[in-house]
Amino acid sequence: MYEIIFRTRMEIPNPGKWSEKLYSDFIRAINCRKILCTTKEEALQKLQFVAGKTNCRSEKGVCLESPAYGKQYVDLQIPGFPQGYVDMEKQLSIAEEKGRVIIPFVDFYDSRQKVEKSLFRECYLDIYASSR
Repeated sequence: MYEIIFRTRMEIPNPGKWSEKLYSDFIRAINCRKILCTTKEEALQKLQFVAGKTNCRSEKGVCLESPAYGKQYVDLQIPGFPQGYVDMEKQLSIAEEKGRVIIPFVDFYDSRQKVEKSLFRECYLDIYASSR
């Protein structure tokens, strides 16, 4: 059994543009959202989607609404366009061995991407593995 939990403790202090408000609301909305998986293969598939590596639609998403940006449906994924590489199988193996692994959001972005790392300093995936 695998449990993937979004942990996001950040907020844009004074979002000016509608896109910043949407991003701030999204980060707040996904905090503590969980994805449960019964097999390693299912967990790998979900992690590939969360990392933006597959195009299949998620059964879980977030519907946000504000006068600033209207009504938006956003998939439960790492924000933006993560282009980095995270060895998902290795991370799941660590979770199996130790019971838990933490993957910071910044690990999902390529080092050449101009990602504001300070925005993600307290954002990560918390993955638990158990042999239930």
